[in-house]
Amino acid sequence: MASAPELKIGQKVSEGKTKQIFELVDQPGLVLVQSKDQITAGNAVRKDQMEGKAAIANKTTSCVFKLLQESGKD
Repeated sequence: MASAPELKIGQKVSEGKTKQIFELVDQPGLVLVQSKDQITAGNAVRKDQMEGKAAIANKTTSCVFKLLQESGKD
């Protein structure tokens, strides 16, 4: 298995209920999207942690972007 390059994470660009977005210092125009294990309901009135949720969310997001890329749509 190939190792991933080390990312130099810059400032936080945005944060929501389920994700944080950070600049990548050495890669202008690209960002790191970091999912949280947090789940919410009722517009975040109820919050809880669900271990492994972030990994599932990242996999789902990656698959969506791959499908979009393969379809030729930006």
